Amino acid sequence: MIARIQGTVVEKQLTQLVVDCHGVGYAVMVTVATAESALLGEPITLATYLAVREDAMQLFGFTRTDEREVFLQLLSIPGIGGKTAIGILSSTTLGELRSAIAGKNVGVLQRLPGIGKKTAERIIVELQDKMSMMTSGGETVVERTADTMQNDAIAAMVALGYQRAKAEKAVRFVVSETTDQSWTTDSILRSALKIML
Repeated sequence: MIARIQGTVVEKQLTQLVVDCHGVGYAVMVTVATAESALLGEPITLATYLAVREDAMQLFGFTRTDEREVFLQLLSIPGIGGKTAIGILSSTTLGELRSAIAGKNVGVLQRLPGIGKKTAERIIVELQDKMSMMTSGGETVVERTADTMQNDAIAAMVALGYQRAKAEKAVRFVVSETTDQSWTTDSILRSALKIML
């Protein structure tokens, strides 16, 4: 099992990076936010999961271990494969996903790519307790920097169809106008979306 790779980004697409590790290029499927934040020619470290099927092997990469944990939990749901799980993580923040599951909000989950009503209901039934343990246990939740939260908020807005330049401007404005600096990705995103309306 390949659990982690560290190397240089030599190619990037919407949801894929090629990472050169000592002359070997690994094609890694990643979220939109990870791909956008990766810089060509710059080093990157990814927690990874290697999915092995009869007809193919696919390497998935994550900048955060809690993101990989949620990815693996999504894979445990019947009907959700690696590409769908990456699409889900590209379209929402971990906080929003956890909130939707905790609140049993089928409608919110149905708006995620590749998720119908039955799958949304399965996600809630099978992951509600696991998500609760992740948010309360503390060990799998990684400290987030202000820059990371802003980048995640921008990536979420881009995934929703907003132009990156406008999303960046809205997020920067929200952060500059917040005096207590008690940001979360969710609060930044909600405030930035209000500006765009």
